[in-house]
Amino acid sequence: TALGGTFISYIDTILLTYFRTLNEVGIYNVILPSSLIFLYFGGAISSAVFPMVSELWSKGDLKRLSSGLEYIYRYTFLIIIPPALVIVVFSDLLIKSFFGIEYLSGAMALQILMFGMLTFVVAGINNNIIAAIGKPKVVAKIIILAAIVNVIFNLILIPSYGIEGAAISTSISYLLTLIISTFALTKYIKIKFP
Repeated sequence: TALGGTFISYIDTILLTYFRTLNEVGIYNVILPSSLIFLYFGGAISSAVFPMVSELWSKGDLKRLSSGLEYIYRYTFLIIIPPALVIVVFSDLLIKSFFGIEYLSGAMALQILMFGMLTFVVAGINNNIIAAIGKPKVVAKIIILAAIVNVIFNLILIPSYGIEGAAISTSISYLLTLIISTFALTKYIKIKFP
């Protein structure tokens, strides 16, 4: 699963190298890791949630599990949306300040990736919950499907749109991961998402 997530994030670079200039690859390789910082929020939350979910699932306490997960989702959104919006709104300024004016053409790609990151943080939490209840194969299937979709969209969008196409492809695959993982999770646990 971890390998699939890494594949989704970095297949863009390989396909950008094939279809576009090395200048665009360099810009994208500054923008992508900058947006991936948000995955640390999801990873931290998932690390704390995993044992709680496993314990409550094994005890059959689905009511407390559902209630606890609803709080986790609500606070996750409250924590990650404000900094993500700051990055989207001030992407030009942030890129210019941290990386220089040469990377300014990556601002739109960063804005697109931030949407994808918001969805993938929540999808990562979903996937960890699904794994915690003993269904890691479901998570692996979700990630593999998202990786395949990412490759297909990259092949379609990168030749015409460059780094923006790569960002759109990655964001689509992250959104797909969120949608599928949410449906998979609600099969096992009744949750109201904020």
